[in-house]
Amino acid sequence: METKDRLTQKEAGRKKKASTLEIRLQSTLDYMIEGCQIIGYDWRYLYVNESAARQGRKPKQELIGVEMTKAYPGINKTEMFHHLQNCMINRVPLEMDNEFTFPDGSKGWFELHIEPVPEGILILSKDINKQKTEGAELNKYRDRLEAVVAQRTAECTQTKQDLKEEIQAHQKTEEGLKLRVTILDNAKEAIFLVSPKGDFAYANEAASKMYGRSLDEFLNLSLHALMPPEDAPSVEKLMLHVLEKGQTSLEMVHIRKDNSPIKIKLYANTVKTHRGQFIVLLIRENYE
Repeated sequence: METKDRLTQKEAGRKKKASTLEIRLQSTLDYMIEGCQIIGYDWRYLYVNESAARQGRKPKQELIGVEMTKAYPGINKTEMFHHLQNCMINRVPLEMDNEFTFPDGSKGWFELHIEPVPEGILILSKDINKQKTEGAELNKYRDRLEAVVAQRTAECTQTKQDLKEEIQAHQKTEEGLKLRVTILDNAKEAIFLVSPKGDFAYANEAASKMYGRSLDEFLNLSLHALMPPEDAPSVEKLMLHVLEKGQTSLEMVHIRKDNSPIKIKLYANTVKTHRGQFIVLLIRENYE
């Protein structure tokens, strides 16, 4: 009887751990600042996060399961699609700045990171239209950009309930969890989930390689461990800034486990889960 109870407790512990990981992965992907999408070998959308849907100006429900060429007619004639095909067929990763033309004729610039993954290809996208349209064009299109921001904000409010139901649906499927794990583990950038105090709650494989620490080590450390000793006190100020503003990006110097310095670009934003508020950090090496 005692042995059965012990096995039952272990099984409950495993299920609880799997559920917690699933929630963390779901929140990390769905609330990333960068757009995240995965395309299958048949060119159908398998996963699209909220940022990618906003960038593409289409609701997620109009993309999932739909072929890319049907969602965006004419996209197969673009240079970007040629690179997507090369990655899909030859498994060659690529980084590029792409000017995308929307169905209404308007255009936008996006920084793309295209990676091969077991399901097909992974695309991470960042809206860089603002940088590309500095100066005269920034002034010319200021009103239009503000209107887009207002429209997207309204869309976020209207689809909040839909997003909640979608998250719950993903949490019920093992396939959804495996897909999210695949995306994170194959991401080129280091991704962390940290508490408001800076304690690590999650780190992906890229983070482990970048900093020379195991995933278990991260769970016993805080963001202070990545900072040079003289900069460590600034962690609290950084966390407070992100919590107040909702997101931030900056360049700084971190240290690996062997104390060697590494120049990085850091992107941070807040996410809310049923366990409280967390901060997602996306970090890539700065070679400039």
